[in-house]
Amino acid sequence: MKGNEVSLDGLIDGLNYDLQWEYAAAIQYIQHQAVISGAAYNNIRDELAVHANEEVRTPLSCRTR
Repeated sequence: MKGNEVSLDGLIDGLNYDLQWEYAAAIQYIQHQAVISGAAYNNIRDELAVHANEEVRTPLSCRTR
Protein backbone atom coordinates (compact mmCIF):
# COMPACT_ATOMS: atom_id res chain seq x y z
CA MET A 1 0.00 0.00 0.00
CA LYS A 2 1.10 3.56 -0.67
CA GLY A 3 0.88 6.70 1.44
CA ASN A 4 -2.59 7.12 2.88
CA GLU A 5 -4.12 3.94 1.51
CA VAL A 6 -6.10 1.89 4.01
CA SER A 7 -6.96 -1.78 3.82
CA LEU A 8 -10.59 -2.85 3.82
CA ASP A 9 -10.17 -4.31 7.31
CA GLY A 10 -8.58 -1.05 8.48
CA LEU A 11 -11.45 0.95 7.03
CA ILE A 12 -14.04 -1.28 8.71
CA ASP A 13 -12.18 -1.09 12.03
CA GLY A 14 -12.05 2.71 11.79
CA LEU A 15 -15.74 2.98 10.96
CA ASN A 16 -16.67 0.65 13.81
CA TYR A 17 -14.55 2.73 16.18
CA ASP A 18 -16.37 5.90 15.10
CA LEU A 19 -19.70 4.11 15.45
CA GLN A 20 -18.85 3.19 19.05
CA TRP A 21 -18.28 6.86 19.87
CA GLU A 22 -21.50 7.92 18.12
CA TYR A 23 -23.54 5.52 20.23
CA ALA A 24 -21.64 6.39 23.41
CA ALA A 25 -22.44 10.07 22.84
CA ALA A 26 -26.12 9.26 22.25
CA ILE A 27 -26.26 7.28 25.49
CA GLN A 28 -24.65 10.15 27.40
CA TYR A 29 -27.15 12.65 25.98
CA ILE A 30 -30.03 10.37 26.99
CA GLN A 31 -28.62 9.88 30.49
CA HIS A 32 -28.15 13.61 30.99
CA GLN A 33 -31.65 14.25 29.70
CA ALA A 34 -33.05 11.75 32.20
CA VAL A 35 -31.40 13.25 35.28
CA ILE A 36 -32.04 16.95 34.62
CA SER A 37 -35.12 18.12 36.45
CA GLY A 38 -37.00 21.35 36.90
CA ALA A 39 -38.89 23.69 34.66
CA ALA A 40 -35.81 25.85 34.17
CA TYR A 41 -34.15 23.00 32.26
CA ASN A 42 -36.93 22.10 29.79
CA ASN A 43 -35.10 23.72 26.88
CA ILE A 44 -31.89 21.90 27.75
CA ARG A 45 -33.71 18.56 27.92
CA ASP A 46 -35.25 19.22 24.51
CA GLU A 47 -31.84 20.10 23.06
CA LEU A 48 -30.27 16.96 24.53
CA ALA A 49 -33.00 14.88 22.86
CA VAL A 50 -32.21 16.52 19.52
CA HIS A 51 -28.50 15.76 19.89
CA ALA A 52 -29.16 12.16 20.93
CA ASN A 53 -31.30 11.64 17.84
CA GLU A 54 -28.61 13.18 15.63
CA GLU A 55 -25.96 10.87 17.08
CA VAL A 56 -28.10 7.81 16.31
CA ARG A 57 -29.18 9.05 12.90
CA THR A 58 -25.65 9.73 11.62
CA PRO A 59 -24.49 6.08 11.42
CA LEU A 60 -27.87 5.03 10.06
CA SER A 61 -27.64 7.56 7.23
CA CYS A 62 -24.11 6.38 6.39
CA ARG A 63 -25.32 2.81 6.27
CA THR A 64 -27.79 3.58 3.51
CA ARG A 65 -25.26 5.26 1.19
